[in-house]
Amino acid sequence: MGFLRKSGMGLFTILLIVFLVLTGFFLTFGLSLNYNNVQQNVGSFLNKNVLPNTNLSAISFVWATTCKLQNLTKIEFPTELDLKIDIPCTKIVAQNNLSNELLVSSFVEDLYFKKYDCKMFFGCFKESKGVPTFIISEKARLYFMGKFWLFVLLSVISLVVLFFLAEKKHNFGFLTGAIFILSAIFFLGINQISSSLAMGEFGDNLSGLINIFFASSKSVFSVFVIFGIFLIVIGIV
Repeated sequence: MGFLRKSGMGLFTILLIVFLVLTGFFLTFGLSLNYNNVQQNVGSFLNKNVLPNTNLSAISFVWATTCKLQNLTKIEFPTELDLKIDIPCTKIVAQNNLSNELLVSSFVEDLYFKKYDCKMFFGCFKESKGVPTFIISEKARLYFMGKFWLFVLLSVISLVVLFFLAEKKHNFGFLTGAIFILSAIFFLGINQISSSLAMGEFGDNLSGLINIFFASSKSVFSVFVIFGIFLIVIGIV
């Protein structure tokens, strides 16, 4: 009986660590993929790599005229990358001069709130043509938050099982608190890697792309550490 109890403790301790890391992982993705963060980082990438030498003033009048004469609802802006930027004609006509900011906001808004036809998340990869832009959409954010709550549930179940398997209940808080803090180190590492990449030759681009998904890693690290310390204090008291 003692062997089974110790084996169960070891198994569910490992499972709890795995579940907590995945919980933090999906929470980081879900929080980072908010609209403002996506707009900021995607906008920065587009301005540096797609729109750096674009003379929008020269084509503003032509596009506005085209929208009116052909009764169009939008105009597609060509890019060297496999990205499609559609600009609503209402915005083109309303602006005296187009700007990179308008292009970026139109692109990100269309990309983020687009209704993707694919039902399964990984099925979207198969249906994507070119760059799988759905990965930074609201659909992706909702998917990651859904997985976050799933692994929260699995973590709670593991905690309950560990509580009943623990021979010394007063050590339970200290044990689980230490596990939370151990799991948090993973997210601190992600934050450090992002900072290191920012110092390289392609640092701005890499850092911006990483921040789309991991901007909240430091916040998740802090939440895990605070909760871990809270559990340890309860265990000591």
